[in-house]
Amino acid sequence: MKRHAFCAYPTDWIEEQSLAPILNAIRSRGIDIAIDRGMSAPSKVGLFLGHHKKNRPELAEYPVVMLHDLGQAHNVWPNFWDKEPWGDYSLGLLPNQAWKSMYDAYPHADRKPKDGVAVVGWPKADESFQKMTATNSSPMKGPRLRVLYAPSWEFDNQQDKFLRALVDLPIDIFIKQQHWEGMGHLQRVQEQAQKHQGKWANVTLLDPKTKIFDAISLVDCIVSDESSTMAEGFMVGCVPIAVMDWKVPDTNPPRAPSVPFPFVQKVLMADLALTIAGLTDPQTLQASQVSLKSFQDHVPPYQGIAAKAFADILAGLVNQTHVSLAQAA
Repeated sequence: MKRHAFCAYPTDWIEEQSLAPILNAIRSRGIDIAIDRGMSAPSKVGLFLGHHKKNRPELAEYPVVMLHDLGQAHNVWPNFWDKEPWGDYSLGLLPNQAWKSMYDAYPHADRKPKDGVAVVGWPKADESFQKMTATNSSPMKGPRLRVLYAPSWEFDNQQDKFLRALVDLPIDIFIKQQHWEGMGHLQRVQEQAQKHQGKWANVTLLDPKTKIFDAISLVDCIVSDESSTMAEGFMVGCVPIAVMDWKVPDTNPPRAPSVPFPFVQKVLMADLALTIAGLTDPQTLQASQVSLKSFQDHVPPYQGIAAKAFADILAGLVNQTHVSLAQAA
């Protein structure tokens, strides 16, 4: 079987979406790339981002690993590499200094890449960073507060409860569900859509396949259970709020959300309407946005050019221009 110079190994369409800006940047260097969701094609340099059990790093002469989710395995932090060992990879690519600090503190060297890690940002956010301006005189993106509902899970009629709690406030609401077919999730999403489509003038139901940063670009505030969409919203100035008594149905019985992000406001459902009502005041919203700047270690470097930073490293590996891979990390 032909060995590709460079191959990316996504495990689903969402990972392919995340890879797109990186692959475009590598392709622009004249490098022929392959994409193999089936995990069977050998390569010189391979990029993996699925869960460890789904990956086959032995396919690549030089396997590189990155995250597919800013909150990946968040329920075991700071011991991420207990659940997702990276010892079979040559290099790891991390999104921010907070992840690097967690990596540095992790004690088991056999679960770390042989050439270490590099902090190279979050390419998925490049377009959003490029569109951001510092000249907007208002903290709001519209004439009034815009709120995004973007949970990891749709469960227990949660969307309906959320809307009925907030719909009478002077706000605009956007619904962005995850497009995932497991555990009956997508069926519940469709049931909620049928219930709410066209019901309120200030509620917009987005296609679940909408890119998350396209949804975030519309709003000032994001409400979720434990989704890493809150981390993605945070990095572009969107105020993240987690509802801590919503239930997550990946265990039996369903569990409480796990939210290890220090920049997220944590509330109970009974307090959500009051919290959102407070943010309708532009000064309160602006103060919340300013407070996010206290968490710079969670903000990615190479803002707007992270895909280029990834491509610099990966193309260098393909072309063998990195004399010291450890130095590159």
